[in-house]
Amino acid sequence: MRADVRWKRLAAIAVVLLMLLCGTTAMASGLFPKSEELFGVIMPDIRFAVGREPDSIEKGSDGETFVYQSFTPSDYDAYGQYAKAEGLKLKHQDVTDGTLTAELEKDGSSITFQYNYAKKEASVFYPADVRREKEKSDAKLSGTILPDANTIFGKGLPRISTAILRYPDNKETLQDGSYCETYQNFGEQDYASFSSYLKEAECSVGSYYIDDQGALVIPLTMGESSFVFTYDQLRARAVATYPDGVIIETEIPPSAIPTPVPTAAPKATEKPKPTQKTGYSESECWNIAENYLKGILKNPNSLQIHSHTTFIGANSYTFTIDYSAQNGFGGYNRETYFIEVNFNTGKIVSAFGT
Repeated sequence: MRADVRWKRLAAIAVVLLMLLCGTTAMASGLFPKSEELFGVIMPDIRFAVGREPDSIEKGSDGETFVYQSFTPSDYDAYGQYAKAEGLKLKHQDVTDGTLTAELEKDGSSITFQYNYAKKEASVFYPADVRREKEKSDAKLSGTILPDANTIFGKGLPRISTAILRYPDNKETLQDGSYCETYQNFGEQDYASFSSYLKEAECSVGSYYIDDQGALVIPLTMGESSFVFTYDQLRARAVATYPDGVIIETEIPPSAIPTPVPTAAPKATEKPKPTQKTGYSESECWNIAENYLKGILKNPNSLQIHSHTTFIGANSYTFTIDYSAQNGFGGYNRETYFIEVNFNTGKIVSAFGT
């Protein structure tokens, strides 16, 4: 009898320990099933990366595809950086007939990104078993998940921005499909820097001429591709025009753009520089720049300026503005914007953002 009692007690203890172990495991993993198992993994929305709606959405029983036209190398880089920040990994890549197909994975689920550099077309396929995020992530961008475009598609035609380390003031796609980048305040030093860069890239110069506006027009060729550089010395303006279908080198990242160093205020014993005695003070020019920035926002009242620095030039103030503002989807984007104001006329000279 004593042996039977002993075995019954041991069996009871084993049952109790088993119940405690099961209870501990349930508490550690949670009582409810994971939301990913029920509703699908949350994937980054390409709209938040490139800042605009797709040109079309193709829906099917297996999922939906977001399709973009005029998808630039800058858009390509922006999406690659955003996808990496959201935790995606490049599972597989393939290039067929000039189109890159990349399978991007997260937590066991995948989406498919396709990009044709020459046609400037891109698409993202979201399977039915995944979810798209509802608002833009504020994750810090660092590097990209996508392969380097120049490596995949071949070295592209030179950009002016790579030589002079600043972004164009305007980007435009013309009716014939050609793509233009325009730079204001383009001086002799910029002209020389771009000329040297073209020589390093082994470009050849065609028959150049002066057009009816007094601008120098230079046809350039690199390999089997060509483009046109136009320099208006009188108006200090330069334009690079690339035909439809050519490959252009990847745009330089924001980290490559030098930050203007604020000019130190003159000491009490020093006389202010003559160029600083103008019709518009720094504070007045700042107001002009701030109003300009509000004017280009979708919701001007949402503007939040975190900080700004001032660079004093020969005839202008250049403000580097760190700000946040509401986007078209209700979320907030944090960006850096550069605005140059002529302190003689109070006019905007140039304005561009990262």
